[in-house]
Amino acid sequence: MAESSTDLLVRRRCVDFAYTHGTGADINSFFCGAVVLAVYGADVPAAMLTSWLAALLVWIFVGQAVAARHDPEAEKPRGLATLYVLLGCGGLLWGGLLGWLALSIGIEALGVLGLIAAMLLTSNLSSYAAVLPVFVVYATLVLAPLGVGFLLHDGELAWLGAALLPAWLAFLYLAGRRFQSFYRSAARQEVENAELVENLDVTNSTVVELNVVLQEKIDALNEASTELVKEKEHVESLVEELRQMSHTDALTGLNNRRCFDEVLEREWSRAVRQSEEMALLLADIDFFKQFNDLYGHQKGDECLVRVAQVVKDIGRRATDCPARYGGEEFAIILPNTDAYAALALAERGRKALEALALPHSGGIGAAGGVGYGIVTMSYGVASLPATADTSAEELIGLADAALYEAKKAGRNRVMRHSAAERAKYG
Repeated sequence: MAESSTDLLVRRRCVDFAYTHGTGADINSFFCGAVVLAVYGADVPAAMLTSWLAALLVWIFVGQAVAARHDPEAEKPRGLATLYVLLGCGGLLWGGLLGWLALSIGIEALGVLGLIAAMLLTSNLSSYAAVLPVFVVYATLVLAPLGVGFLLHDGELAWLGAALLPAWLAFLYLAGRRFQSFYRSAARQEVENAELVENLDVTNSTVVELNVVLQEKIDALNEASTELVKEKEHVESLVEELRQMSHTDALTGLNNRRCFDEVLEREWSRAVRQSEEMALLLADIDFFKQFNDLYGHQKGDECLVRVAQVVKDIGRRATDCPARYGGEEFAIILPNTDAYAALALAERGRKALEALALPHSGGIGAAGGVGYGIVTMSYGVASLPATADTSAEELIGLADAALYEAKKAGRNRVMRHSAAERAKYG
């Protein structure tokens, strides 16, 4: 069936919308590229990332040049084919980078890539939803390599991320269909109104009626936009949940090492600005290797979960950061806490674990000391005033030295180092 003149004009309006709103999408693409450069500039080859950014700028320049030459009033204006080529190239460019980064970084950092992809596609949806098939091709080319990157990693987090990507693509498609439907409806009404004005001697009352109808369509479009914003916020909450999962230890539920490093850097900078003292607890389960050898790794995991609860109970304040530091080692960041308060917290945690009386006979007679028949933990406590002359690395070094002394002294005890020992342990 031949396309009517009205349908042709509506389709042209949709294409015009994509061309005229492409500038915002290009600005967003450049911003996302700058985010990639800032986040991964130190982790990937500079030549590769610079070449990619240069290619992105060329793509943006070409898109702007094509949009500038677009004349909707021309007899044969540029149509969907040009948009397919432009956005297809953009999708390949972004998909190639995200896929390469997904294979090059650890599973903990994949959530950040998902967040960048979310920011890119969600903000571009409103610009290209009027020509939805073009946007779907673009989004698929961006997400497919990222999904492959998730699948090539091991672990539940990777599979969860891979499962979320097609669901998210489906959401973008459904949201885009709603936006496209309302835009086409409004565009059709606008075209029909224009034809009526051109072909009929429209009276003032008819004009008022048409304006009312048009306003209703606009109101409906605004309502749809509001719904789109709500659904966008829902997607962003899912992305935030994924980010939280990337900062959590899957076994114990505590913060993981990545989260610990970020919180320590942030809290130390804040403590320097406010001239506060900061304390750090490092704790290590005594004879845990022997525990695993004697009871098996499943019991070892159960033991880690019980110990993690004790550690979590120590860091109760909202500003405290209990974390699994690695293996059977745990850490607690204690902002605005002096050495004596930190020492008391560590001793409370040591006694709390003793009170659980988790059986452990594997440490008795083991090299380096004698066990106690139950699961115990040694603590290293350190505190430093946060100044320009001290550092978070120095605080970790003091706590680690104190933990070593606790192990050396027989385990199941708390040892402390503070600013007074800096010369010896710094």
